[in-house]
Amino acid sequence: MEKETSCINSRAILDYLKKHNVDCSSLFGDLDPEIDGLEDPEIFLRDPNNWISCSVISKLYKRAKLILHDEMAAYKMGRYATENISLGYAQRIIFKAFWSVRKALKNSQKINDRWNRTKKVELIELKRNEATIRLHWNPETKASKDICLYNQGAYTSLPLIWGGSPATLKEKCCYFNDAPYCEYHIKWPITNRFHEIFSRFFTSKSVLMDTIKEMERDKKIIERKTETLKNEVEERKQAEKTLRESEEKYRLLVNNIPGTVYKGYKDWTVDFFDEKIELLTGYNFDEFNSRKMKWNYIIVEEDIETAREIFIQALKTDKSYIREYRIKFKTGGYKKGGK
Repeated sequence: MEKETSCINSRAILDYLKKHNVDCSSLFGDLDPEIDGLEDPEIFLRDPNNWISCSVISKLYKRAKLILHDEMAAYKMGRYATENISLGYAQRIIFKAFWSVRKALKNSQKINDRWNRTKKVELIELKRNEATIRLHWNPETKASKDICLYNQGAYTSLPLIWGGSPATLKEKCCYFNDAPYCEYHIKWPITNRFHEIFSRFFTSKSVLMDTIKEMERDKKIIERKTETLKNEVEERKQAEKTLRESEEKYRLLVNNIPGTVYKGYKDWTVDFFDEKIELLTGYNFDEFNSRKMKWNYIIVEEDIETAREIFIQALKTDKSYIREYRIKFKTGGYKKGGK
């Protein structure tokens, strides 16, 4: 699965559906083999440290629209994520650190790169309370119009992060309607000078507190994942120990059975011998394998049909049969053998 967008975006979808009392389990299944194989896909899709493909996020938007019967669901999710700061501590720290909409838009590419690898953001014009930006989408990703709508919702609610009112946004052209890019014209209410100075002064303390909370949160995540990894390592060590013990018991059992033990097939190929093969034939295990010898190679020609009958009867009935046939020795002569 391509790593094109952070799961911070899929978490916004899940949070929005939870708000509307929707069972999120209906979103999962046939998203991507990597996600489908997880015991709990929702946990994965809520972790901002994980990344998914545009194809997966597009499927989630599409399914959410069908569940909610709302073609503008992605736009509303973008607004909801920004208005409720459900972006999480790290995202809130980054945004608050810019202390104004203008400052944030100047750094829109840096912000985008933190959680997306799907587009380039070009700031065309920036005035006191309005701006024009263009989103240049990577044609190799499977982005959809819903992702564009989500971005529109997020930009509209951007001023709310610093205590302002929602912006107005007009899309002049859209990449998903055959334009070369998406162009947004954004305008937001002018914040009075006192509010801007107030925002600058108190942002540092706010960012510091959020940074501490983020560090504590990350510490808990690391501790939890470390503990999980530790348990997995212990389980693997125990499994390997059990396998070694089982193989040793099997080897001892096989080597103490009178005669030789081997595993063969209808075409006379053999993929297992015990250590007594050399006593029986004069060939050691490596020599037998390196020559790609088949079992019928060491059977006296006159006895091959007898040996074949034994194999066939054993395969048909899954029973043991005892019948003697002669085994050719490496240095000449033969020995009696059987099955």
